[in-house]
Amino acid sequence: MVNARLPAVLALHRRVGAGPKRGFAGHHLQLVAVCCHAPTPGTRHRQARFFSLGGVLSLLRQPTAALAAWVHILAFDLMVGLYIRHEGAIAGISHWALLPCYVLTLMFGPLGLLTFLALRWGIAVAA
Repeated sequence: MVNARLPAVLALHRRVGAGPKRGFAGHHLQLVAVCCHAPTPGTRHRQARFFSLGGVLSLLRQPTAALAAWVHILAFDLMVGLYIRHEGAIAGISHWALLPCYVLTLMFGPLGLLTFLALRWGIAVAA
């Protein structure tokens, strides 16, 4: 389904313009937005949206979308875990105190990062 949309997405991307000032992140964001809202050729369904539970569930029924979401989530968890480890070592926080932050990051993503930031802030205020 994504492959059927690719020529239309690329044509729209060229039409909108890809200036050198925008950079990789800008291009990536634009392509994601266009892919999410571009109609799929040959279908009469209403396009699924990211902003509702039903839309997300319908997107994740497709194996390629589910794989992309899974890899994205794993990469987020890995990068946030590395950030927690690095910043925790700089702040002198014990590894044992960081373990709940790691678990929360793995299970609930941003909640683990917020827990770490609160822990680091609390230690800084107490010092």
